[in-house]
Amino acid sequence: MTTSTERLLIPIGRNLRSGGAIHYALRRHAMGRPVEVCLLHVKESPGHWELLFNLGHSEAHFEKQAEVAMTKAALPLIQQKIPYAAYLRSGAVVFSILDAAEELDCREIVVPMPRTGWRRLFSREVIKTLLARQRFATVITVTGDGLPMRPPKLT
Repeated sequence: MTTSTERLLIPIGRNLRSGGAIHYALRRHAMGRPVEVCLLHVKESPGHWELLFNLGHSEAHFEKQAEVAMTKAALPLIQQKIPYAAYLRSGAVVFSILDAAEELDCREIVVPMPRTGWRRLFSREVIKTLLARQRFATVITVTGDGLPMRPPKLT
């Protein structure tokens, strides 16, 4: 019996928190489980507060940040010869991720654990919303070193 290749969707943000998801793909590959990785960056329309805080930055600045994040994420995959592709989308983050997973036939969406404590104040609950709205692909939450974790209760 041959092991089929599983496609993983890894959302890549400008905050560079995707390292654990990349480690998850590397771990699976090292265990002999063939994977392909789809890296996805979603450009969302900025909210009112973001517009105020980002007045000094151009659109090109944010595109460059996304490009740098995608390049950094891809390096370990290239080194381990794991097939990957990078995608850019525009729209609402959660629905863009879910739609991309379905369109790209990804079995899993791999994301970092949701933030806790005071850091949660600055998050937009994207991971929590993904967990609540998952459809075709299973959302896997991972630690910084790529270990899958049980997601927190969605309260």
